[in-house]
Amino acid sequence: VRSHEDGCLYAVKRSVSPFRGESDRQRKLEEVRKHERVGEHPNCLRFVRAWEEKRMLYLQTELCMGSLQQHSEDFGAPLPPRQVWDISCDLLRGLKHLHDRNLLHLDIKPANVFISFSGVYKLGDFGLMVELDCAEGKEDAQEGDPRYMAPELLDGVFTKAADVFSLGMTLLEVACNMELPKGGESWQQLRRGHLPTEFTSELPPDFLKVLGGMLEPDYRCRATVDWLLSLSAISRAERWRKVTLTTKKILSKIFVVFQLLMWLMSVVFHGLKRPVMWLWRRGRGIPPLQSPPSSPSPNLLAESSLSSDWEDSFGEDVFEVPPSPLGITQRLAYDGPEFTLRHSPELMSRPSLGSTSTPCNKSPDYSTRKRSALTLTPNISRISQDSPRSVKSVTPDTSGSSSGFVDTEGLRSGFLPRNLLTMFDDASDQ
Repeated sequence: VRSHEDGCLYAVKRSVSPFRGESDRQRKLEEVRKHERVGEHPNCLRFVRAWEEKRMLYLQTELCMGSLQQHSEDFGAPLPPRQVWDISCDLLRGLKHLHDRNLLHLDIKPANVFISFSGVYKLGDFGLMVELDCAEGKEDAQEGDPRYMAPELLDGVFTKAADVFSLGMTLLEVACNMELPKGGESWQQLRRGHLPTEFTSELPPDFLKVLGGMLEPDYRCRATVDWLLSLSAISRAERWRKVTLTTKKILSKIFVVFQLLMWLMSVVFHGLKRPVMWLWRRGRGIPPLQSPPSSPSPNLLAESSLSSDWEDSFGEDVFEVPPSPLGITQRLAYDGPEFTLRHSPELMSRPSLGSTSTPCNKSPDYSTRKRSALTLTPNISRISQDSPRSVKSVTPDTSGSSSGFVDTEGLRSGFLPRNLLTMFDDASDQ
């Protein structure tokens, strides 16, 4: 969970069930006092605080990346020797911190070894921890997981050597990727000091010596933490471990500084980009960038809005339109020379009655029609919106002009709108 005080992430452990009574409450609060006795150490899980809520106990500790058991299972093979040496050095230092305070962990196993985000291994879960200075603590001592338990614990002997044996079994499991027995003959063989050669044959000799001292059957002859730390193999591994951790810290700090510099450079670049570009364009005499063009006028849209698949005329191959008997202005397509008609802008922007378009791909039905069938049909393709006095008409040319039409100007007074039926009747009479 994320703390509202400092914004950091922490791990919160909650009791499985509410307090069953005052004695159960005191027993669970005893674990809190054990965490407080441990204190702070780089190789021990850091305790932050504890509180009660709705008869439940909550423990807040530092957040780690995972446990050694999870890491070993995900790896699916014996861990590399270099990593096993790192685990040995870190856990021996954490165990020395406990033993110097006369504290026994009594439950060391891969599930209770945590890996921080910086790669440091830490001892955790101090629920079974025993205080050697307290007589009541020895009486209430409990054994941990039988797979990692020292043989003398069955006789009720609780010493610091029991933690060394459990640590040795933990290292044997992760170094050989073997499943430790919970009982039976194999369990007895390991407590007699017989290590399975099929698993330990590829281990380095120095590491086998360390394991032999930690798994000594007699707790009185078993190696102590101080003796193990004094070995030359452990000393070399510790020096290499310090160099590795120091290098990681330096690289992580360099990476953070690099990220900060990149962020500052991006801010400065975006802040200076516009004025620098403006000065550069001004120095070279380049005009400033123009705003995007505005929308075209409605008249231009009207002229260019027709699809390329359609023509803005009847087309010579489709219809032949006779002159209108009413003398209305007409826009026609023909093969003769071009001429310009005066027209109102309104006619370009807004089609009038009868405006149409013809597809470029002519229908077979149209190609079989007789042009003479439409010779007497009045044309109402476009009626001019101009006044009758300024109407421009097109009449047939009887002089044999090649154009087929002549452009005439005439005043037509007395023109009144008539309905469509009357127009057809007049056309039929003519």
